Amino acid sequence: MEAQLFDYQIKTCIIGNEWCGKSSFLLRFFDQEFYSQSIGTIGVDFKTKRIEMNDFIVRIQLWDQIKTNRFQRNTNYFYRGAYLFFICYDITDLGSFLDVEKVWIPTLERYARADFMVTLIGTKLDKADLYSERKVPYEIAKKYAEEHNMEFYETSSKYDINVNQSVINSTFRVFKSYFENKEIDIAPNINKNNSISNNSNNNNKKKNCKIN
Repeated sequence: MEAQLFDYQIKTCIIGNEWCGKSSFLLRFFDQEFYSQSIGTIGVDFKTKRIEMNDFIVRIQLWDQIKTNRFQRNTNYFYRGAYLFFICYDITDLGSFLDVEKVWIPTLERYARADFMVTLIGTKLDKADLYSERKVPYEIAKKYAEEHNMEFYETSSKYDINVNQSVINSTFRVFKSYFENKEIDIAPNINKNNSISNNSNNNNKKKNCKIN
């Protein structure tokens, strides 16, 4: 029954340095929770969430992977079939931002599909603003994102700032690109009887997909 409760599925991945707040970001988006003492991801983990975009139900499948040699064998599986990547950096750690260019963009160019999309996520905004621990200026990160055609958000998982908005808006960017330009090929749910791919009556809706 679960397989019939969505029209399309979009695989997304969250990447970035260890301890930059990826797991907390996921926990906030999927479970609306935050733990001060967070534990790192072990291997590969993913969660799913259904959201409504116009008349369609889209299931977001968001994967998290720790970057260690022990789990390197999962790399190809992790990136395979993903359309959207959230690259996270810690606003209070300049090195994590510099690694976006040095580590994570080259990783995507090596393993991801050619037409991938990226959203740049600055985490721990609460520490940057409340405790004056900011090491990455907003203007520099925003300019970098614009130069590389990325969406950009500064977020706080602790206080639920921009977490939901960043995921929803980024997913809609992928969904809109699929319907308007056919630049990517997201996966229709072949198990759903009224899947878009099998229903010609939905054709007029494809160019007007919006988030309700």
